[in-house]
Amino acid sequence: YVETDDEKALRVERGIIKAAGADAFYKVEHCFLSCADQKELLLLDYIRLCIGHGKKVRSMLADNTVHAVEKAAFACAREGHLYKGFVRFSVHGDVMTAVIEPKHSILPLIADHFCERYHAESFIIYDKTHSSALIFSKGNRAIVPAEDFEPPRANTNEIEARRLWKLFYDTIAIEQRDNPRCRMSLMPKRFWSRLTEMEDCATQGDGSSVSCIT
Repeated sequence: YVETDDEKALRVERGIIKAAGADAFYKVEHCFLSCADQKELLLLDYIRLCIGHGKKVRSMLADNTVHAVEKAAFACAREGHLYKGFVRFSVHGDVMTAVIEPKHSILPLIADHFCERYHAESFIIYDKTHSSALIFSKGNRAIVPAEDFEPPRANTNEIEARRLWKLFYDTIAIEQRDNPRCRMSLMPKRFWSRLTEMEDCATQGDGSSVSCIT
């Protein structure tokens, strides 16, 4: 275990940006948050290339290391973007909760979006895949380890809100324009289990489905 040294981390960040530009650091950051195999060694090689080749590294796509980092960073960023629209919250008292199951560690990428959008609320977004949670309340935020988090059971109002949202979703659908393949390309099936509109709300009472539109 290596404890984080903020001063050294900032020095490395500045060094990468100075040598290869902010875009290169963006790739490093997103690759680190990705689920790429052996990403630490991959990033070590990539940073060496940044220092050695400067801004040219961004055009060295034929290099295996550069290609792998670009691919991982793109996949992570894309998933983070999708989750800005695919998070559904349940309301439990004064706190909104949501459960997500991303491939990548995207909580740092979506934190600004939800903290700004729900700045007057208190909420928890639980990343079940990585056992971590984004917690926000009264202007303060934190991403913390969270093992086996379970949101409270949905009450009658919450279940009714889910039913109404699914009814709205089904009502505005245009049958003649139904295109399952297009829908799956825009809303991949691996997200469906956490989307209220894609579940049978009448059977949900365990907190796994959620109601608020983001």
